[in-house]
Amino acid sequence: MNAAALPKAALPAWDAYLAMERTKNQHVELLATIERREQHGGPRSLAEQVRLDRLLEAHDEAVQRFRRAMQELATDKQCHAALLLHLQRHNGKLWE
Repeated sequence: MNAAALPKAALPAWDAYLAMERTKNQHVELLATIERREQHGGPRSLAEQVRLDRLLEAHDEAVQRFRRAMQELATDKQCHAALLLHLQRHNGKLWE
């Protein structure tokens, strides 16, 4: 199922989910880069800490946006179910 097959009412929640996923991945990737360097004695820079803080803020905002979108979808059981199925398929690779 591609996003085009989702009901129009589910698209804001899908977009919010993708933003949440993207900001999480960016934050984790930067943390991993910093940790690898720190294991070899390289210090964390102030710029990196600021970037981490901004990514965390962006992720928190994306989580809140997703939560609100899901609450709005709760009144439309069919749309809600379609989005959950889409999310399950999107994340299915995590369970393989």
